[in-house]
Amino acid sequence: MSGKILAIDDEPLILMTVEKALGRVGYQVTATPDAKEFVATLASEGADLLIVDLHLGGVDTEALIAKAQGIAPRARLLIITGSMNSSKWEHSLQKPFKIEDLRNKVRELIGGP
Repeated sequence: MSGKILAIDDEPLILMTVEKALGRVGYQVTATPDAKEFVATLASEGADLLIVDLHLGGVDTEALIAKAQGIAPRARLLIITGSMNSSKWEHSLQKPFKIEDLRNKVRELIGGP
């Protein structure tokens, strides 16, 4: 896989952290706080990995994930969440997470640097 990542989170600091932490080790990361922009970017540019905050203000996250998986069915999914209720998802990271844990999880999912 090429290491193309699309991330969405409504917390700017988390989004910046994801973008910088993964970009510094060679992944191509696009980060957005907006669901419409997330879907449009995925439709136009594709992604190998989707990093999605489970609780986005004002957004039905499960519907967003379903839509994204319809657009890019081969993209892997990593849920990041501050809640303890992430057991439904195969791959998740609990906020706050360590940078190295994020990088290791991404390597596990899509390989790369």
